Amino acid sequence: MKIAFMITSLQYGGAEKIVLDLIGRFRGLSIECWLIALYESRDRVKRDQLAEALEREGIRLVELNKRPGEGTFRSMLRLKRVLRDISPDVVNAHGPVPNMYAGIANLWGRKVSTITTVHNGTDDWPDWKSKMLERTSLLGVNRVVCVAQHVAEAYRLKYPQSTAKTAIIENGIDPQRYAPPSPAERARQGNFHRSEQVRAEASPHTGIQRH
Repeated sequence: MKIAFMITSLQYGGAEKIVLDLIGRFRGLSIECWLIALYESRDRVKRDQLAEALEREGIRLVELNKRPGEGTFRSMLRLKRVLRDISPDVVNAHGPVPNMYAGIANLWGRKVSTITTVHNGTDDWPDWKSKMLERTSLLGVNRVVCVAQHVAEAYRLKYPQSTAKTAIIENGIDPQRYAPPSPAERARQGNFHRSEQVRAEASPHTGIQRH
């Protein structure tokens, strides 16, 4: 199975730490992980450190290097080309802009199980354009994971159409929920099981962890 994680940029932010910890937990589970960073990192030192750590662990990194003010459509085309080349089974996005891009990118072309992760359900959409894009993106999202009850309540209030798709993961993760089946199970099924739900975690880790 192949999972493409999407983050804002290659830096030590809260959402980025969560994704790095998730990737660390998947290692050894026969799951191929890719990391897509939308924006060009402003902290080149931390960016280089993280890129080196990802390379050492065999995790593939794609940086779109989107710049502030760059048109959404142009960036979306680049993302679609990247997803076409990667051909993931699951896309898991973290953060308001990656979430929006992941959902809208799934509206045309090859459909992929797409899970967005909402870390703050209140002030991530400051204007009418961001709210419109978020509503549109929900059409391409299979599941919206909120990291706490109050986040889910705030998000549902803003976007009632998300209610049926919203799940709450209270700062935890069960990697066995979407681990690949055992060899015996694969033999019975005849092919690799594709996960339909990816869960998110709020983690204190600051880098890729071995598990």
